[in-house]
Amino acid sequence: MGKDLKGKELGTGLRQRKDGRYEARAKINGIDINLYDVDLKKLKILFEKAKEEARNNIDMKRQKITLNEWFEEWFANYKIPNIKETSVFPMRSKYYNTFGVIQHPRCSRSFLYSSN
Repeated sequence: MGKDLKGKELGTGLRQRKDGRYEARAKINGIDINLYDVDLKKLKILFEKAKEEARNNIDMKRQKITLNEWFEEWFANYKIPNIKETSVFPMRSKYYNTFGVIQHPRCSRSFLYSSN
């Protein structure tokens, strides 16, 4: 519970800065909310709206991602920068050999990995 400059309780996630502005902060579903305003009542309304939007926010891209798409994104962003160039093909091959034919959710046929 934050306090204003006079020591009055403002509520969870709210505080008054030394320059007199009010600040509202929260983290909901991995989304950071940071709001500032000089009017506390207005800030509380905006803060509640922002928290509600964060609760209802669904990342549609992440919801419909396939296992192969996730693997390729993870492999490109996190694995490839940390391994030798000669290790890329064997690691990628091991993944696709382990999981074999993956059913694609957006079409009715199965497919095998094809290197580009």
